[in-house]
Amino acid sequence: MSQISVIMPTYNAEKYLKEAVDSILSQTFADFELLVIDDGSSDKTIDILNSFNDQRIRIIQGDKKGIAAALNKGIENSNGEYIARMDADDVCDETRFEKQSNLLDENPDIGMCCSNVDFINLSEWSFWGKDIHSPRDFDSALLFFNPIIHPAVMFRKDVFGKFGFRYNTDYKSSEDYELWCRLIGKVKIASTNENLLHYRIHSSNTTNMFADKGKSTYLSVIKQNLKNFLNMNAYGIYLESFWFDMKPNAFSEIDIFKIMLFYKKIQEQIEFKKEFDIKIVNKFLSSQLDDILDLNILSLNWFKLRFIFHRKCLLKNFSFDIDIFKILKYIIRHPFFIFKLKEREKVFLLLLKYLLIKGI
Repeated sequence: MSQISVIMPTYNAEKYLKEAVDSILSQTFADFELLVIDDGSSDKTIDILNSFNDQRIRIIQGDKKGIAAALNKGIENSNGEYIARMDADDVCDETRFEKQSNLLDENPDIGMCCSNVDFINLSEWSFWGKDIHSPRDFDSALLFFNPIIHPAVMFRKDVFGKFGFRYNTDYKSSEDYELWCRLIGKVKIASTNENLLHYRIHSSNTTNMFADKGKSTYLSVIKQNLKNFLNMNAYGIYLESFWFDMKPNAFSEIDIFKIMLFYKKIQEQIEFKKEFDIKIVNKFLSSQLDDILDLNILSLNWFKLRFIFHRKCLLKNFSFDIDIFKILKYIIRHPFFIFKLKEREKVFLLLLKYLLIKGI
């Protein structure tokens, strides 16, 4: 019996498969089995796998029902104490298994761990989950986005078995996110905080996520989170209008205020529940609002918005803290901003962001 079972689904994966398998077989931690669940490849995938002379590799015929079904079959056929995920187009750091298994060995309360990643072919991209570290961080972030790269995880097989966790085959392209959200409050997640996976971005692994089906399943997970954790079942409709494919100049002032009221309700529920980190949630909501305002800067009636928010400020105890000082410092350094529409709008965007964060 191996300590780690590596689960790798494949389907016509010949292009990067050898590099991926080589990175697994070169691990400093050698007590593992590699289960490859092939879903009926018609290219040279099987030939490449058979070219490796390593008894730790097992090829299992999939049922041609997609990645979630293949992963479930791999876990069912695994012998390891820990399950490590891996994709056929990525590359493991040679110390990945050693460091992740050590984290689980030394922290018996942690049920799953992940790592940071770097991107093989997109150096300008940064990993969006690199600032998420503790179990509470992960629970808070997972409410609204997935900070975990799927092929960078390792989890305890018995913990998942205890709760009957399996990948849901109805959530194509979001099967991982849906499963992680079911872990909230039940299984603690932690990170090694190191780049232990080299993640490859290409059309095949991004198309499904951004297709209509991918967006729909992703949003359905967030809706479930609103219902299950924040008692906001009736608010799911807000997500559909702006979460994906935000088009330039598509929102009116009324739309913006509805979105901000939606965000304010989220903040109130987070603060009331006290189970999640408001800073993590605010950081994400603030980023979303930035994107919305940037895309709609030309269509909004800024004078009307400014007047309404000025009225709101008068009704609140508006304190000049460090955020406001940053804005004032910006104005001082750009004395001619008042003559430039775009500069004036930029300052106002910062003020809007401040108002959201402070709940005004």
